[in-house]
Amino acid sequence: MSKSHPTNVEFLKKTMEESRHGVLMQVVVLTALQVYTDLVLENPEEMKKEMQHGLISGDTWVNCCQELHDRLKLHNTLMP
Repeated sequence: MSKSHPTNVEFLKKTMEESRHGVLMQVVVLTALQVYTDLVLENPEEMKKEMQHGLISGDTWVNCCQELHDRLKLHNTLMP
């Protein structure tokens, strides 16, 4: 019996909790999210333009990036 493909949540959880590099992987993942959202939000109109013929709305993509950016910023201010 083959194991089903993990969900994105399962994949991230396993990556962050079971890395051979320990908790440093959590820092790498969070940093990657921060860098990407910063990049998108530096020029949201360009991102929307690039996505205008795609399956996902550029407005929605940018809004998701803004939400994630805000959550990361709050998380970073709450860390001891």
